Amino acid sequence: MDECYLFYKQATGREPNKYTDVTYINNRTTIADVATSCGAGCGYIGTTGIEMQNAYTDRMYDYAVQNKYDQELFYEFGRNYYFYTAQLTYKDNDPVTTGFAIFMRFMAMDATMVSPAPFNSTPWATFRTDVGDLVNIYESNASYTWANTLAVGKAPTNPLGLGASDLVASFLMRLKDNYGGDTFVNNFWKQAELRPAAGTTQDAVDNFILAACAAANKNLTTQFTVTWRWPMSAAAKTEALKYP
Repeated sequence: MDECYLFYKQATGREPNKYTDVTYINNRTTIADVATSCGAGCGYIGTTGIEMQNAYTDRMYDYAVQNKYDQELFYEFGRNYYFYTAQLTYKDNDPVTTGFAIFMRFMAMDATMVSPAPFNSTPWATFRTDVGDLVNIYESNASYTWANTLAVGKAPTNPLGLGASDLVASFLMRLKDNYGGDTFVNNFWKQAELRPAAGTTQDAVDNFILAACAAANKNLTTQFTVTWRWPMSAAAKTEALKYP
């Protein structure tokens, strides 16, 4: 978990706000084993502190003795390190906050080189492939658009019943693969934090696209508006022209 924390710190360029003596003790963020919380696990958004329900903490240890790592804490650190509410979060049906945690969970587990445990009953490799394939399902059917998927909190029909946040993660996986790998990931979040606060969902969408352009150092207008059928304002299209 120290390595996971340091991965997120390097990728985002900063650390969560510290609740000293509450969720940050002896220079460490806390991971608490609790009877009830906001979910199986619950990481505080942008601040230190993670809670894990008893049964899921037990599951984590059961896997650990097999030298396998449950994905839960790698995901919850994605809550602690989400600093982009002002820039990227939609005003309604937001898929991006959780999409960040889903995507960065994969990146953190790669960076720490752990052996992943199954995702519930699904083998990890199958689960990861299914998340990555969401963008393929989306691209292959022209009836899917941003307006009838991400904007309304839905994903294309898929075997595991994955949702809109998984689709965000799938888009990010494709961007990573096509535009610089880990360098793109590290640059994207730093560029996202430099974007102005979004007053509308369209502003948040523009910020996402322009952060991707900056991270890739490439004008990705066609990728987003034609291939992926996302909306983009005229002002954002003009700004994207500064990239090759």
